[in-house]
Amino acid sequence: MHGSQRVARAAYQLINESYPDAPGREDNLYYLAMTTWQLGEADKGGELVAQHLKEFPNSKYAPMLNTLSLEGLLKEKKFDLCVQQADKVMELHKDDPTHKFYELALYCKGASLFNLGAADASRYKEAVPVLERFVKEYRDSTYLKTAMYLLGETYTNLGNTDEAIRSFTNYIARFPDKGEANMAAVLYDRAFNYLNRKNPGDEELAAKDAKEIVDNFKDHRLFPYANNLLANLYAGSKEHEQEAEGYFLAALESAKKLGDKRPAAEAVYNLFINATKKPLPVEPKEAVETARTARRDEVKKWYDEYWKDSDQPGSRYSLQLAAAAMEFFKDDKEMFDPASVKMQEIIVREGKKDDPKMTVLLEEAVNSYTKTYMAGNQALGRNLDANAMRNHFYRFPGVDNDKDKTLSAMLRMAVIAQTQERYEKAPVETDEQRAEKAALEGLVKQLFVELKRDFKPSDLPPYTLVKLGMHLAGTSQPEESIAYFDEILDPSEPDPVRKKARINGMSKYRKNAVFGKAVALGRSKDNAKVDTAIKMMRDELSKEESSANPDRKAMEDAQYNLVKFTSARQDWPAVIAAADKYRENKTYKKNLPEVLYLQGEAYLKQNELDKALINFMNITGTYKGLVKWSAPAVLAQMDTLWKRNTMSQGAGKQPSDRYVAWKAGSQYVQLLDTPANRKKMTAEDSALVNEVKDKTAKFGSDPAVSQERADIAAYEAAVRAAKGQK
Repeated sequence: MHGSQRVARAAYQLINESYPDAPGREDNLYYLAMTTWQLGEADKGGELVAQHLKEFPNSKYAPMLNTLSLEGLLKEKKFDLCVQQADKVMELHKDDPTHKFYELALYCKGASLFNLGAADASRYKEAVPVLERFVKEYRDSTYLKTAMYLLGETYTNLGNTDEAIRSFTNYIARFPDKGEANMAAVLYDRAFNYLNRKNPGDEELAAKDAKEIVDNFKDHRLFPYANNLLANLYAGSKEHEQEAEGYFLAALESAKKLGDKRPAAEAVYNLFINATKKPLPVEPKEAVETARTARRDEVKKWYDEYWKDSDQPGSRYSLQLAAAAMEFFKDDKEMFDPASVKMQEIIVREGKKDDPKMTVLLEEAVNSYTKTYMAGNQALGRNLDANAMRNHFYRFPGVDNDKDKTLSAMLRMAVIAQTQERYEKAPVETDEQRAEKAALEGLVKQLFVELKRDFKPSDLPPYTLVKLGMHLAGTSQPEESIAYFDEILDPSEPDPVRKKARINGMSKYRKNAVFGKAVALGRSKDNAKVDTAIKMMRDELSKEESSANPDRKAMEDAQYNLVKFTSARQDWPAVIAAADKYRENKTYKKNLPEVLYLQGEAYLKQNELDKALINFMNITGTYKGLVKWSAPAVLAQMDTLWKRNTMSQGAGKQPSDRYVAWKAGSQYVQLLDTPANRKKMTAEDSALVNEVKDKTAKFGSDPAVSQERADIAAYEAAVRAAKGQK
């Protein structure tokens, strides 16, 4: 049959070339395209189809040729158009799904949806039923191999490891030949899914697949990747330490031969890290120094090797290795400065590309650089003050602050983070130290003001958005922070591909943004916005409670916020209920003093004085040293007792509420108002203790309380005398 088709095709070809303007050209070009396609020459047939449709757009053969154009559209990466065209072809042949054109259309639709998934993950979900149907119904199709592989890849990209493993296992069962073109890729992708699934025994299964690639596909592009996978599986095990190093070295050697820097970078990075971790002997001194020198030489060997042959733009290993090298060489007079300069170069190179996929990694690198830059300079005797740090990061080598907005913002945030850390660690024992701490606090606020002034939310990377947002949420204008949290939750990036990359890059910070936005709304004076904050926290709680792996910290924070927000809303029954739920979980401790206090306030509003007093006394009894909450609690306790004013039952019996109020304040002041404690207190804490001290003095000078104090003192003296005590 093919013989007669080849003869016919040759005739149509001759006519097409010899008589291009002949009256029957439309028919001849159609038959030439058809016979070429039927002979299996899809590429050439596709070219002829495109030529025909261009010359004769209204041809009577257009429906048939549009079918044949599907492969051309797929090849030209016109995936949306290919899906539309495939649907039309399938509709034309809906009564005969066994038709070759229906088969082609179904395959092209599935393959196109898979490719569209790279920009929009929802298209992967659309691809699944199409590819599943193709794999099930067209078991003898020439497209079956590709369809089965794409199905496994689709499930991989959706994170459905079980189905991905099933699909790749089915592929291997259907095409078991080790020489099969896709076999190495199928094995590697199945191993990848085993590792992500993390069921018992999955690491062993992943290692088995990777080992099969290493043993049977030595010239394959995935050979170095499989070696790296095996090395990482064995890394950290002393038993397999040498084996792991051997796999990394094999990965490096093969990657160099293949000219693939990606696996080479991974291998060299790991060899570098392993070298930095090599232990030193304890003694004698000469052996320690010899081993230290040998370790340094090996680290430097891999450091130089990386920048010579493995570095490439966009590689996470370049940022990570540069950061690790700075840390390792931070007390090395010869290497610290060159390592710092290299780190600067890599930060600037990656930052100038403004690649959303690299943003989070770049932020981490900048933060690492900042800490090590300070530590290294300090180790080498170059102490940097706040102004020196600010100048270095505000005028970072190679950064154009007007153009490189995102990178510039990262560097600004690094200064703020370090200044905040210095503020938090600053001692407050002397007046000079307290003044220095206050100056640092003022500097942090000023740096945030400058950051907000100089950058739009869309300029900022996620960590900076969160930090600036949280700072603003705690100011007198908390709603100013919402734009920064919204930039994480729904970036304003107009380009859909960059927007998706920005969303993916910010996913790590989504929860921070949700909680930050809720805090800002919860501090609003608009009750409707507070209600929105309450709903956000209830939604987060519900989501975590229904999760197979709930985030306990997020659950505690959400429950705590519900106490705060319902208190702001003055919904006292809801405050009490939310606080009860927080207190029910004995692992929730971080905000327990504040929860007890807010619940106590809610009890007061509902005139449940005894319950309120129990809450306040719980705080003063357990958290006395936490002045921020113990002082307000003892003040509330004193005021409640003073107002309730239950009278004394007589000396030696139950004293009056007002005496108990004075006594509570007196004991609190006696314990906390000491020179040693005052040295450690912040100005705010000291002011709170003074407030308790003043109220205690005021209550103690009340005539009735003064008389009761005298009566109780006389009674206690008489009791001691009766016992022969002084």
